[in-house]
Amino acid sequence: MKTRGEIQEQIWKAITQLQKEQNTFKLSDIIKSTNINAHTVTGYLARLVKAGYIDAINTDPYRNNIVTYAYKILRNSNGTPRINKFGQEFPPTKRECLWRTMKMLKFFDYITLSLHASFGDVIVTAIDARDYIKILKKTGYLCVIKEDNRKKPAIYTLIRNTGAKPPQIKRDKTIYDPNLCEIVRAETV
Repeated sequence: MKTRGEIQEQIWKAITQLQKEQNTFKLSDIIKSTNINAHTVTGYLARLVKAGYIDAINTDPYRNNIVTYAYKILRNSNGTPRINKFGQEFPPTKRECLWRTMKMLKFFDYITLSLHASFGDVIVTAIDARDYIKILKKTGYLCVIKEDNRKKPAIYTLIRNTGAKPPQIKRDKTIYDPNLCEIVRAETV
């Protein structure tokens, strides 16, 4: 079963592809392209309109007393826009901040990583950083440059940068890499 984020990503990919192909797109085009139910697609489109990512154009207001809309992208996004029902973007997750920071810093320990990863309203604690580092080290994303001692924590470097999205820990404790679209480590961590 797909998560809400994965469904929204599929819808956003369809939107950008349809925009390239035909300059505007309709609800029916997205449903046909994604095979996602109309209620889910309509809800996401409404949030995208509120957030100013797309614009709804009234194409045929009197056809069977049903208002029909075509949509057009107003502003593009590097990734899939994550928007609440009020049209406000969700802040990045702690793991997104940690992953982005790991890619920016050449070497880091969990304390330095947590300080640099905290962003706006997202506060990343040293424990959050330590736990995520431990998992990424076990799955081969990180390498220890200098072992820890009593005075200083271990120093790590990222050796497996697979893309923009952070590796995810699923409910069954498997590690899923959304950049590769595969489970990286099937054993429990």
